[in-house]
Amino acid sequence: MNNKQAVTSSETIDFYANYIPTLEADVYTLTVEHDIHGFETGTYFAPSTQIFEVRAPQFNLDTGEIHTVYPPQDSNGVYGEVLPNVVLNRRALPWERYLTTTDKTIPWMALLVFQEGELITDAEGRTIHTSTVEALLQSDPSVLKPAIDQSQITSSVLSSICSSITLSASTFTALIPRQQELPYLAHVRNVDVDNQAILGFSDMGWFSVVLANRFPIPKGTGGAAGAKFMVHLVSLEGYADYLVDNPQWPTKQDSAQPKDIRLVSLYNWSFVSLPEQGESFAELVQNFVSQEGATPSNLLLSLPVAGIDNNNPAYERLKQGFIPLAYNDEFGESTFAWYRGPLSPVIPQKLPKSAAHYTSSSQAVIYLQGQGIFDLSYAAAWEIGRALALGDRAFAASLLQFRRSAYRIINMLLERLASVHLHTPDDLKKLLQNNLIQQQFDALIQQDIGSRLTEAFASLDARTTTARMRLNGNPPTDPVQAMRDFLGQADVQTLLSSAVAESLLPIAQWVARLNLLYSIPFNHLVSDERMLPVESIRFFYIDNNWLDTLTDGALSVGIESSRDTFFHEMMKGVIEDAINVEILAQRAKITGTATGEAEADSPKEAMSGILIRSQVVSGWPGLVVKAYQNGTLLKLLRMDRLSPNVLLCIFLDVPDTLTLAEPTQGLCFGVEDGNIIELRSLTGTIGQPLGKTFPASGNFSQFLRVSSGSIGNEVLNINNGNGSLVPSLATALGAASIDPADFALEMVKAPELLTFKK
Repeated sequence: MNNKQAVTSSETIDFYANYIPTLEADVYTLTVEHDIHGFETGTYFAPSTQIFEVRAPQFNLDTGEIHTVYPPQDSNGVYGEVLPNVVLNRRALPWERYLTTTDKTIPWMALLVFQEGELITDAEGRTIHTSTVEALLQSDPSVLKPAIDQSQITSSVLSSICSSITLSASTFTALIPRQQELPYLAHVRNVDVDNQAILGFSDMGWFSVVLANRFPIPKGTGGAAGAKFMVHLVSLEGYADYLVDNPQWPTKQDSAQPKDIRLVSLYNWSFVSLPEQGESFAELVQNFVSQEGATPSNLLLSLPVAGIDNNNPAYERLKQGFIPLAYNDEFGESTFAWYRGPLSPVIPQKLPKSAAHYTSSSQAVIYLQGQGIFDLSYAAAWEIGRALALGDRAFAASLLQFRRSAYRIINMLLERLASVHLHTPDDLKKLLQNNLIQQQFDALIQQDIGSRLTEAFASLDARTTTARMRLNGNPPTDPVQAMRDFLGQADVQTLLSSAVAESLLPIAQWVARLNLLYSIPFNHLVSDERMLPVESIRFFYIDNNWLDTLTDGALSVGIESSRDTFFHEMMKGVIEDAINVEILAQRAKITGTATGEAEADSPKEAMSGILIRSQVVSGWPGLVVKAYQNGTLLKLLRMDRLSPNVLLCIFLDVPDTLTLAEPTQGLCFGVEDGNIIELRSLTGTIGQPLGKTFPASGNFSQFLRVSSGSIGNEVLNINNGNGSLVPSLATALGAASIDPADFALEMVKAPELLTFKK
């Protein structure tokens, strides 16, 4: 692997020429033998044999291996200057099989681009054929099949279903990369995925990329509608002899015409290439701010208020993100009430902190006396939290176990503090140790027992008074208030926090995810579609009052007595601290990057975020989102796709700058406007623009293959002769040669980036 590190749009990306697996796909026999020198062991140490198989895709590819494709599926855009590519989630995939064992750097797959009409159709007009692997490999007098030994394929694979396409010999020869070109059409890259949505990567940050060698330039009479192109990731296994300029091509039976050729299609997609501007990444994100009437305030998550009198009481409520919803009160009267979820276009007024526990959602209802209307926002939050908690048996069981554990610890602490048989220790932790009485007795035995017992009995009343004063206060008036004062002490809270940490952890993790809005129905986040129209971005603040009430509803499960309520009130601070720690750690735990060290930030002091509803989300799954405050990158607490085209991001604190950028693992390749390549340095600061364009003559067509039949001169001549692209690039860069990592670096089209400023 040859590493080339480049910096593009403040993102660092490492390019590697390839990734050759340590073990090839095959069946292996592992034999272990023991031998003791100088002794005859007979059969006692008989060899032990284990057979195992290393598998690799051959005729089928799981769609989970596909990270993203470019151009995006079913998109329309000006793609005539880009080389389509597919990004794979596994870095070794293109080299897990071999075309020839003499050069394992040649990938076994290729990406072929076809315009409509270039693939051979069957009797029903289909271009993609479906059959068993066994049927695919059977000889055909009119069709060339891959030269693969069926005896080396298991029966289960032979009976599996695969897809294939059929090409004419002329189309295959015109399009197919030659053996010496294939290594330049696949590479490995390592990128930073910290600021991308969590997509279940099996190899975090590592991707392999396969490029096509054809520019999708629309031909024919498509006009402004452009032309449809189909892209197929195909297997070349069994066709090594045909990846040359003039292969010995077999002819059809009873005909001098060359056979057609059948290729296994591992994955395919289609798009429309337009002759004029279309839906590129830059244009899609620019739509967020260029729509008619778009202003910074309109990018906040709220209903449009156009046409409403500013003096209307509803105007201010709508601007604050509330929506009117139908409401039937307890008397059966139909009216409406205001509702706003946890996402607010304004910073909500912080409600006074209270340890009080809502026993029902009705206690969280707000009555707007001046309008005669109810605000049910927090009441709904309480009900959502309680409903989700009741629906999760594991959480309810964990909550019950936590309360039992905490009750036991509190009771033990109070009992031992009030005991006349124990010295009140300076360290509260000692009170929770096992065999505490035995430890006290041992301490007396190890000293002068006579004088110690005399002291102990002489000061018995004093010790008892000290312990009871710590428990009940001085003077001991109201026992409930005394208990509240005792449990509210900082050192006692710290002791309880550490003592119940193990049983509290699953509670804190569950509620932390709830506070990050996991499991919250989307209609409670965005209650009206007009708040988040198609092709839009909306900014919001997190309403911490809503989250607090949501948490209160979840923790209300199992509270059945005044004792439970009292415990909930006294442990609320301990529980909140644990939840805050888990809020900060959730994304790292999900991505597997957690260090185990708690962070000092307070996540619920200020949280904010964005919602995006756009083709940008579906077309660029690895969209990079970064938020800054005074130039400092803010912590990303959550970033997830809620649907194929809706993305949610939550940040710690409020940004003044936000950037959206194309994912570095999905960078597109090709030429810049004017059919030129902006040369980048391969030494020193790798990737830095050299300020020179290639070719110097401006005649890029010299690096394209000559037209062949229906295929025009839009296929790259990558590395087939001295005048081809790779050696010419090397000369322009002053290098003796360039490898696939170098080639990828030079062919990268600079990623687009859009910046929002407050």
